[in-house]
Amino acid sequence: MKVKLVWVLFSVLLSKEVYPQIKIISSNTKEAIPFAEIYNNDSGGFIGFSDENGFIQNTLLDKIQKSEVASISFNHLGFKRRSVAKNELINSKTIELEESSIILDG
Repeated sequence: MKVKLVWVLFSVLLSKEVYPQIKIISSNTKEAIPFAEIYNNDSGGFIGFSDENGFIQNTLLDKIQKSEVASISFNHLGFKRRSVAKNELINSKTIELEESSIILDG
């Protein structure tokens, strides 16, 4: 019985695709950008957020990989929007966002 249970657990773990941890960071400071918004560039639809440490979770990467989307965009207040091709995203370890400054009229 134990062997069967171990085999089932092993099979389930192998059936999941594993992606490298992809972190969204500032191109200037190299610090993580928590809760960056992730969008489908083709439809403009919202996909999800990076986590509190700037990482894109494997569940989101799996969703992106299995979709027909060609490119993904990343957005966060204080940074310029960045678009990345799906295959570039899957093969990356980091996605760098460039800071943007907004001048407010007084």
